[in-house]
Amino acid sequence: MTKVTQALTAWKGVGEVWTFDGVRANFSDDSWVLVRKSGTEGKIRIYCEGPSPKRLKQLTSESSRIVRNAIGSAQRSHVRPT
Repeated sequence: MTKVTQALTAWKGVGEVWTFDGVRANFSDDSWVLVRKSGTEGKIRIYCEGPSPKRLKQLTSESSRIVRNAIGSAQRSHVRPT
C-alpha cells in the first residue's frame, strides 16, 4: 500500500491524505477516493465519491490505474531472475 499512498499523495488537487483503514485522498472539490485491502478476501477495494458523473468517472479511472500500477510494480520486484 506504500506505492498507492505515494501515488495518491502526488495526485493533482489532493488536499489531504488519511491513512486510517486504508488510504483516502480528499480533494478540494469535496470528492474523495478510498483504497483499502479487504479484511476477508484477497482483494483491494476502491471507493470513490465525486460531485458529478464526469468527475466520478475520472476518479474511478485514475485510482484503478494507480492500484494496477502498484500491484504490477510489487509483482515485478518479487520476480527472481533465472
